[in-house]
Amino acid sequence: MDAILRNKDHLELLLRGAMGLCALTTFATSTVVTGIASGDFAFLLSYTQLLYSGFYVVFVLRQKKISLELRTRGAIDGGFGLLLFVAAIWLIASRAFTYCTVSSCAGAYACTVFLFVGAFIQGASVYLVYTQLYRRHSIDDATSIESPAVLQ
Repeated sequence: MDAILRNKDHLELLLRGAMGLCALTTFATSTVVTGIASGDFAFLLSYTQLLYSGFYVVFVLRQKKISLELRTRGAIDGGFGLLLFVAAIWLIASRAFTYCTVSSCAGAYACTVFLFVGAFIQGASVYLVYTQLYRRHSIDDATSIESPAVLQ
């Protein structure tokens, strides 16, 4: 497990796989609350997140056909994390839980929980990108030594 956590690519693959499974679960459980605006938003967002996770694993991590800049990855992951958090809050505040039966409440609760879990995973992905940016800048700063007193 330590080897997985030390290698950036393995950790990113683990996060994307977890996000894909979370998005799949959210997608399946959000069908219970479709028909209201917050349920439709959760449905479309989870579908988009599922596609993004799949395409990211295939084209960026495995085949390396697409190379995304770290700031772009951070912006996309941060945007998805924020949208997932907003969708979870909107679903909690909606009337989805007032009109539910025994079978549909479980799906609505599961959808809400996995929206929050997805937002947490996206936050972890943003943190991973942030640490990569910080380490890259600190390494670049440490290797560039300027000594104006010696040059004069």
